[in-house]
Amino acid sequence: MARFITGDLTKGDLAILMEGKKADVIYSDPPWDDAWVSIFRKRAGKELEGQNIQTFLESFVVELKKYAKGIVYLEMGMKNINLLRTILKNHGAVELNLWKYPLGKGYQYLWRGYFNPGNYPIVNPVFAYTEKEAHARLVKNDAVPGGILLDPCIGIGRAYDIAKKVGMDCYGMDISKVKIEKLSKRIK
Repeated sequence: MARFITGDLTKGDLAILMEGKKADVIYSDPPWDDAWVSIFRKRAGKELEGQNIQTFLESFVVELKKYAKGIVYLEMGMKNINLLRTILKNHGAVELNLWKYPLGKGYQYLWRGYFNPGNYPIVNPVFAYTEKEAHARLVKNDAVPGGILLDPCIGIGRAYDIAKKVGMDCYGMDISKVKIEKLSKRIK
């Protein structure tokens, strides 16, 4: 099952998407810096309202924590990975793994951790032909068949593809109505 809505995570719209449920796994690739926060909000016709990457990530983490039942995977570029890690730690998240992947002339990181205590194994890096395949193999370690995989910044639907591979339902939200429409058409 897949459930997608257009919404603004900084305005509490995850409550509408989740309908009182919690996510067994969260996998998301939020905007990486001030420029991306601005671009995504402008594309969606939303006012910036003084948001920068730090205020966005603060809101993002606060909202994630409300709906996290199990493991959380977050992608972030090299410029703001330490900011994200600090915000996560300040909100009680425990880091289990941090993987570094080449991306263009720099690096991208995949953070794995949790807000709620549980029996989560340390997982070794997975090498695969594509980043998407590597991430699907990682998430499979924490997958709950029939459970919910949440991505509040679903964009083109990488989390949906991963959820499908590991037998989970996907709940996704994006600020862009166009992206949600394209994703909904793609999966039909």
